[in-house]
Amino acid sequence: MSLSDKVNNQVQETVGEVIGNSNLKAEGKADRSEAGLRQVAQDLKDHVATTKDAVRKALDLR
Repeated sequence: MSLSDKVNNQVQETVGEVIGNSNLKAEGKADRSEAGLRQVAQDLKDHVATTKDAVRKALDLR
């Protein structure tokens, strides 16, 4: 997620809170949560790939 997406989601949540629009606030919060989960999934994918490469390399050295 780009910086502009993060800012837009935060602005959406804040504006919803300020004007009392719970739907807008919830949408901004949900978008931020979704982005966080996507980042966690990508980090996990990267760690698995790194571990897989390390195991292959270790097995090839024997």
